[in-house]
Amino acid sequence: MRTWDQSMTCLNDSGRYAQTISDTALRLFRGSAEILVEGIERSTYFGHVPGEVFKYPFLKSLVQRRSVDAALATSYACAA
Repeated sequence: MRTWDQSMTCLNDSGRYAQTISDTALRLFRGSAEILVEGIERSTYFGHVPGEVFKYPFLKSLVQRRSVDAALATSYACAA
């Protein structure tokens, strides 16, 4: 089984966040899944943290759209 986690944060700036998600999912699936954790580019937030951007519904919708686009692009690439 493959499991995808699309984070709305830049994982390069988040310490062990991606590894913690992956480790937790592997425990939940008892090691029987491939876990893929992806984030979005740092430039998405124009130097701000997600919490600052998410206060504004329009900006939040733009970030959500980027997350959906990233997930779709990866799922198409994996299916090919």
